[in-house]
Amino acid sequence: MDQIAMNIQTSSAAVRFSSLDRTTNYFTEIGNSFGATSFSSTASLTVIAVLCGVIVVLLGVIVVLSYLKRKHGSYVPAGWILRPAEIAQQLQKAIDQRGKVELQFHTPGARRHTTTCLPVALEHDTLLLECSGLEKLSPGWIGRSVECFFCLKSGTHPVYYTFVTTIAGIRMEGEGICMMNVRLPEVLEQRQKRAFLRVEPPEQYVLGMALWAEPLDTTGSMKMNIKDWGKPVLVFIPNKTSDIELVNISAGGARLKVRRERAKKCGLTFTIAERFMLLLDLWEPELGKRDRYWLLCRTQTPFIDFETRDVDLGVQFIGYARNRENSTHELVWQPMKAGEGIEVIGNWAMKRHLELYRERGPEE
Repeated sequence: MDQIAMNIQTSSAAVRFSSLDRTTNYFTEIGNSFGATSFSSTASLTVIAVLCGVIVVLLGVIVVLSYLKRKHGSYVPAGWILRPAEIAQQLQKAIDQRGKVELQFHTPGARRHTTTCLPVALEHDTLLLECSGLEKLSPGWIGRSVECFFCLKSGTHPVYYTFVTTIAGIRMEGEGICMMNVRLPEVLEQRQKRAFLRVEPPEQYVLGMALWAEPLDTTGSMKMNIKDWGKPVLVFIPNKTSDIELVNISAGGARLKVRRERAKKCGLTFTIAERFMLLLDLWEPELGKRDRYWLLCRTQTPFIDFETRDVDLGVQFIGYARNRENSTHELVWQPMKAGEGIEVIGNWAMKRHLELYRERGPEE
């Protein structure tokens, strides 16, 4: 009996220990669960606090930007005119100065046609233009986009403007005369058409020039090997030879000055439509290198200075060549966009224009 009692006591103790162990494990699991729950809650609270902080910061930024916008107004790029009264004022100046407006039609998928018009009057939120050579322009063009360029005289310096608008009305008056109304633009931009943006390059940027009469072969084609051209008839080498001077340049052409003594001996006639080849070396300060251009030119406006007898030549670039790869003598023609001149020279001229603008400040 004693043995049985002892076994029962032992069994009861084992049962109590086992139950206690299970209870301990249960509470341990509960503790761990609470720990995990507590950690999860803490993490959630932290995330919520961070999100609230981000929202507060964003609201603060919005408030500050709203205040700055009210204080300083919206950002307007330099040279832009947005007020309708100021836009109308500049267009009225163009009318009063009897200036010309170059109008370029935006025709999808086709070459852009450009014509010159005379600004006549401001009529009911439109600008009335008198255009010639547009006999085939029909009312079907109403609503189409056009880009306009014009120039105003301001002291000794011209100011160039451009804007994009739509055609509001078309009517024919007389033979070949078209009266066109274009809507007053929302933005008038002080910018010159890049092909006609002329700059007077700093002397140190013109590294050399040479000029040949157009080198043609017996078939009338251009000789593309410069070894066949012979010696140039006019040369500019800094600090050495100054037969010719580059007065200004744009993507579409240049103005050259030929010294009187050389003009008589070079063999050129300096007449309208005369063609010649010009080698031009320009310094590219941004890249620290020399750029060489082979330019086929056509004389547009020859003029002989009354006092000095020097010859001033306004020339148009009608062809542009580069050296063939791995060759210093063979040339290859490069593509040119109609009406836009030579893009790389236009880019060079624009950089010099901005450089001079920063140095001198805006012209009055």
